[in-house]
Amino acid sequence: TLNLRVVHESQKGIAHARARGFAEAKNEIIVSTDSDCTFPPDWLAKIAAHFDETNPKALSTVAVYGIGVLNYNSQFQRGLSELSFTLFLELNDLIGKKNVCGFNFSVRKLGYESSEKFDTSLSMAEDVILGLDLMKQGTVQLDTSIKVFASPRRFESGSFKTLWTYTKSYFQVLWLNQKPKNTFEDIR
Repeated sequence: TLNLRVVHESQKGIAHARARGFAEAKNEIIVSTDSDCTFPPDWLAKIAAHFDETNPKALSTVAVYGIGVLNYNSQFQRGLSELSFTLFLELNDLIGKKNVCGFNFSVRKLGYESSEKFDTSLSMAEDVILGLDLMKQGTVQLDTSIKVFASPRRFESGSFKTLWTYTKSYFQVLWLNQKPKNTFEDIR
């Protein structure tokens, strides 16, 4: 049985919304996704398996993240987005540059409370920075079988600009250890 509660955050921005939701969470495991994401019926079960006490890796696991598939109407575009994002995350995981995705992310509440939490001054990469901090506490696992379907609206409104913004942020955060210096324009 799911025990859901909706909370309202008056300050604009995803980092504020995430921080408020995580602060309000009552259970041992916090699961995060975005308002424009949908997920398969087994999404929560796959996440829970990583924290199950019968799983030998569970004790050291502080967080788990999965992939996002852009939910294009075209099956080809959807498949291409899934393949490219999966390969991107797997390569980064392999070289130790975990790119934690807040739209498909779960964390132990105690781990989150012991972290530096979400940086609410940021409009992007607050999730990646949190993931880097959580790695100091234990294992942060990538599981590409855990997926959500996300709106492609940012890419539909300007593919090159969106990709360039994400790319700059990626290098600033994961390679230069800086906070991202760029933001997205509002599209809603």
